[in-house]
Amino acid sequence: MEGARWMKPMKIAHAAKYNSHWLSLEGAPAAELRPFLTVNFVVHCTHVCTINAISFQVYIIVSVSKAKALGYITWNYGDSNDTIAREAFRSVLLLEPDVSVYAISNRTSNKAINTGYVSPYKKYYPISEAPLAIVSSSMAAFLMLGMVLEEMWSGNATGGYVGGRQLTKKFLNRSFDLGFVQFDFDEYGQRLIHEELSDMDPVTGEFRVSFEEESSPNAVVRKSLQNNGFCCSQCCDWNIREPRQFVN
Repeated sequence: MEGARWMKPMKIAHAAKYNSHWLSLEGAPAAELRPFLTVNFVVHCTHVCTINAISFQVYIIVSVSKAKALGYITWNYGDSNDTIAREAFRSVLLLEPDVSVYAISNRTSNKAINTGYVSPYKKYYPISEAPLAIVSSSMAAFLMLGMVLEEMWSGNATGGYVGGRQLTKKFLNRSFDLGFVQFDFDEYGQRLIHEELSDMDPVTGEFRVSFEEESSPNAVVRKSLQNNGFCCSQCCDWNIREPRQFVN
């Protein structure tokens, strides 16, 4: 249903019931999700006269990034609709990147970054504060380029011309361990990220991670976390590692 996010919540709910089994809310801010789920919950419960109607609806919400500008996905607004919204959010599966693996402070100290990068300019971050993402990402880009150029220079015995395609291929299907963070790229040069699938804990009302997927140039590892209400007893004990398929 293209452009569904521009419709009013009631229209979206009726359209979902009669015309489609899925909805595209791509690019919509988090604030639009709550009224849609709440109204759809009420509509379905009205038609079948049971509060369990929502159990037949599963909404997979994809969050490409955790950005304050897009808001936070939550049912708790502190208003009269909180009770209904909380029930409606129990049918949501939230797929989003695991941002914890990109936390620089988990990989190294700011002191190490200061010494290797900004100290020549007599500017540095307080040791207790993480550097801005734009600074660390810019530094990482130059470090990866430097690593690739060094590899090509050392492997070119004749010292002759190196083509752009050869240079590009050096960035594909590989990992870059920069000391403070690791970057993994696939055959298309796209960064491989770790993703997590969360559902709402019916007791606390908070989203908790139920499944994790870790991607690297060599394999994709899917893990189901134990002791989560979302997992059934038959599927809670698996850890799958699959080789990545490469494109020549």
